[in-house]
Amino acid sequence: MLARLATEPGALRGCPRAAAALCRRLGGAAAAVPSAVPSAPRPFDQVPGEWRAGWLNLYRFWQEGGLTNLHLIMARKFRQFGPIYREKLGVYESVNIISPGDAATLFQAEGTLPERFSVPPWVAYRDFRNKPYGVLLKTGEAWRSDRLLLNKEALAPELVPGFVPLLSAVGQDFVQRARAQARQSGHGCWTGDFSHELFRFALESVCHVLYGERLGLLQDFVQPEAQRFIEAVSRMFHTTAPMLYLPPALLRRLNTRTWRQHVQAWDAIFCQGQCHLPPCCHPLSPCCHPAVTLPPCCHPAVTLLPPGCHPAATLMSPSCHPAVTLLPPSCHPAVTLLPP
Repeated sequence: MLARLATEPGALRGCPRAAAALCRRLGGAAAAVPSAVPSAPRPFDQVPGEWRAGWLNLYRFWQEGGLTNLHLIMARKFRQFGPIYREKLGVYESVNIISPGDAATLFQAEGTLPERFSVPPWVAYRDFRNKPYGVLLKTGEAWRSDRLLLNKEALAPELVPGFVPLLSAVGQDFVQRARAQARQSGHGCWTGDFSHELFRFALESVCHVLYGERLGLLQDFVQPEAQRFIEAVSRMFHTTAPMLYLPPALLRRLNTRTWRQHVQAWDAIFCQGQCHLPPCCHPLSPCCHPAVTLPPCCHPAVTLLPPGCHPAATLMSPSCHPAVTLLPPSCHPAVTLLPP
């Protein structure tokens, strides 16, 4: 998509002034941002970046601790290459943009059948276990059909109030837990792994909406079944990251530990959904909860989104920096957007 847009006048020329301001907030100097993109769009093979030696780039990426320092690496590369740069890590190729204006241009050019990033290890698991893709991983007309149904049944603005009581209850419990932890500390503050607590909060919120019941993830004592679910989701994200850069089919053929753990994690997630949600009844349907009925294509074990992420996101693990969100809009072959 970016390659096609690059041939359109005025498309994706970058936003150097905004990028310079963002680079200052990310800890760089405005002078480090290259000058404005030329008035004439560049061909795709002239997009700046490191995309000619994918395996060497991947080696350097791992040497830099890229799986945990992605936000710092990207900030450095935006300062080095400007508001649009191209990158290849192993088999994963992406075009990264930082300007909100460029993101808007991209979204407006998607059309009715956007090309979403399919998250190869998630697709590989579903093929391995013969599981349905769900709206999150489908493409083309199959995606459009399910998404239109989902829009009408669950995402329409007039349906949003039906979710508020569910999310509000979890939010209130989280605030009470934070205040209790602060009192118990004796210092008036809450110390500890806050990202882990936010992960539990997000997972509890999602499950309350999907299942219509609380799993008790915000309690001091978490039931063993719920704890296994937490660990499964965390392990799923943890094993997803390396398989974005290495072919899942290769890891499956070699029966690597990463592949085995990924399969075990997804098995546990699907089992959780099947145990809490009968196929014929969703907790938001009239027979279970006074809100809406979700279509069969939206089974929670199939479309469960990473905790705390935007519905458009395809990858967000608890270890990710909050400034980094990997989005799957129509792109060539993927687009990464850092919010201003």
